[in-house]
Amino acid sequence: MNLVQLASHTVDLELLAAARNPRVLDVGCRWFDFADAIRKVSPFAVVIAMDPALDVERRDWSDVETGASLEFLRAALVGEGPVFQRLAHFSTGEGDFLTTLDRYHDAEFYEVPCMPVKQVMESSDITHFDVVKLDCEGSEFGILENWPGPIATQISVEFHDWDKPKYRAEGYYDLLWKRLPWYRVVQHELSKQGEGVGHWDSLLVLR
Repeated sequence: MNLVQLASHTVDLELLAAARNPRVLDVGCRWFDFADAIRKVSPFAVVIAMDPALDVERRDWSDVETGASLEFLRAALVGEGPVFQRLAHFSTGEGDFLTTLDRYHDAEFYEVPCMPVKQVMESSDITHFDVVKLDCEGSEFGILENWPGPIATQISVEFHDWDKPKYRAEGYYDLLWKRLPWYRVVQHELSKQGEGVGHWDSLLVLR
């Protein structure tokens, strides 16, 4: 095991290196910094990058010789729910989140398309991900609570529970791990973001 941070998200490089053309799902890609970091350590990676915000500049490319590619999906990953949901979008793009609210500070609101992970896999003709990165401002809870099985070798998650008492309650994460029996938790630590409060840098690895 060789745990490193790629664009502030922990992954196991040993597991990543085991795949010649690793399939990577980058959820919350905004600046594509995680996708770029993946390509530096694994030049043959096939990356599906997702972000629902309208101001994210689209990037798509492919290399026929190596098989490497980047496909951008302007959509939000969800565990369940309607195919269109309301996004609270901020001028900086940081902290955008799905919500049922009509007003939140200075956020702009608009509807965005949503996809569960199985639909993403089917649309991209992928049967297994080597890495899934989740940085989606609270949607990670619903995504993982509805995770469909051992479809990824490792899942790197930034949990955001700073404003969610339900998820900060004692025992919640233990219950979540039980809903993911295919994985073992190799890291679940408070990150430096948010002054170390309510932001977790976590890594789940396939058993």
